[in-house]
Amino acid sequence: MLIKYQNIKVIVKQKSQKETEIRIDELAKSLPADKLESVILSAEKPKTESCVSPG
Repeated sequence: MLIKYQNIKVIVKQKSQKETEIRIDELAKSLPADKLESVILSAEKPKTESCVSPG
């Protein structure tokens, strides 16, 4: 499954303490391809166990 998000903006804080707001796809295009790594995210909600107190 490939999920594509559009218009997600991030704030990049540079060493000069300057903050820049940029779309995440534009940020990804500005990075060297050999520095990027694929990740797989789970779209399912984590299941929680119910805790029952003894007694």
